[in-house]
Amino acid sequence: MTAQTARITPGNARLTPGKRLRRTLNKALAAGCEWTEVELITLDLIEAAADRAAALEAHLAVELAKPVLSRRRWKSLRRSASK
Repeated sequence: MTAQTARITPGNARLTPGKRLRRTLNKALAAGCEWTEVELITLDLIEAAADRAAALEAHLAVELAKPVLSRRRWKSLRRSASK
């Protein structure tokens, strides 16, 4: 689930993407059912992975917003840095 597809409501606006995903999974659990110990550990891993994915998406967006350096400009910067 990406930040674009996650539904953000006033109640979960401050939740991390991982916590929102976990909340969605918890709501999908049938009434009267409980997660097993192994499933709870897996949910922790899923939550952490969703948070890492969101952070990586943010970093990628920043990198993609930067201007592209030409090969000539790149060589010039490398030469000036090595002096």
